[in-house]
Amino acid sequence: MDGPRRTYGQLVSATLTILVAIWFAGILLSWIPRINENPLSMVVVAIIGPGLIAFQQYRSTFRANLSAARFCMVLTCFSSVFVALIFVIAICITAFTFLTQRQPFPLVPMVIFLASLTTLGSVASSNLRWWLELQTWYERDWQPPVARQFSLSDTLLLTLAVGIAFGVANHWSTTYR
Repeated sequence: MDGPRRTYGQLVSATLTILVAIWFAGILLSWIPRINENPLSMVVVAIIGPGLIAFQQYRSTFRANLSAARFCMVLTCFSSVFVALIFVIAICITAFTFLTQRQPFPLVPMVIFLASLTTLGSVASSNLRWWLELQTWYERDWQPPVARQFSLSDTLLLTLAVGIAFGVANHWSTTYR
């Protein structure tokens, strides 16, 4: 057995996480020309933060790495709890404003926020299930990990990810000045 079988939901959530991390890295890279203090620190944050998330999600899903799966599970579970807490606070503040000051209820932003929370929750659930499956597989059928090098497809995917990040950065830096 080569490893536990991935479900389509796991593959979709991992791909979504990787694409969002690459997109976010591109947006952070587009802000670099606007920062006068220390642009090198922004480059480090833009590359290491979302890049680490995308790399760990790739290792977790496509390389069946247990430590990467734990990292992704903890990150997405804590993020979904944090976003849910922010959503509850936003609902309370909005309801208070609606009831006391008679301002209109912002339905569209709340629906978008709820859709984002639902997506993040499903990704967290998928990562939790994948981590539990990997953990039971490692306990039952563990074999020493084979030293893997980057294959040609891994290198091409990394090149594509860097190209997408720079494309997003170019679009955002020229469109939203």
